[in-house]
Amino acid sequence: MKNTDFEDFWNGLSQLWKADLSHGLGNDYSLRGKIPVSFEELNKVKLLYLCQHSNLEPLLHLPNLEALFLSGWVNIDYTSLSKCENLKELGLANTDIDNLNWITSLKKLKKLSISKTKIKNIEPLLTLPSLTELNISETDIEDWKPLTSIHKLSKLYAFYCKKPIDLETVSKLKNLTLIDIRGNDIENLNFLSELKKLKCIWDIDCVTNNYDVLKTLPSLNQIGCRKEIFEEIKDWFIDRTMHYIVNGKEIIIKK
Repeated sequence: MKNTDFEDFWNGLSQLWKADLSHGLGNDYSLRGKIPVSFEELNKVKLLYLCQHSNLEPLLHLPNLEALFLSGWVNIDYTSLSKCENLKELGLANTDIDNLNWITSLKKLKKLSISKTKIKNIEPLLTLPSLTELNISETDIEDWKPLTSIHKLSKLYAFYCKKPIDLETVSKLKNLTLIDIRGNDIENLNFLSELKKLKCIWDIDCVTNNYDVLKTLPSLNQIGCRKEIFEEIKDWFIDRTMHYIVNGKEIIIKK
């Protein structure tokens, strides 16, 4: 499909509320050049997936856009996203983005993924009062302390981080209900003892094997772990139904 055909295609989508343009696009399926006339009429679009487009300007014609997922993006001026002030969910995984200074205007943002990016400084996130879910997996985050000021943060994905996780900071995130720390070198699980709202953790492998701390978490009902660990802890939670992911297989033990 050439650009002219693609423009005609867009002109017939005034009722569209969700679009996935993240697969098989290539250069002929881009939003480059002239913005299709009907972009200004796509006021019902709330969710949009895009891949490898070079021009973010058309997004400014989607006033109700609430969820945006970008993938495989390079050499893009991400500052244009600062004008998408109705965004509630933003996926920037696997892009070449290296700073978040532009994000401070997205006050409605609830979910953000910056996994597999060049981001090192997350201090700009302090300006996002609604943020509840954050994915910083496979990043080089240098200072985790800003997380303690994101008071609504309830889900943290931090697997295979390139630098050691700041467990002291994580222990202060009192509203966490889910934490994913797979693939990191964890000395012990003592940091979990302060996270009384925690419901789900992936995974609990650690050097000292101090899994007893899990017994202090009253809301815990989902655990990802190796088979050896499962065999050790499976009888600890007889007061609740537990969901385990053991070597990729789901096991449910009812109370």
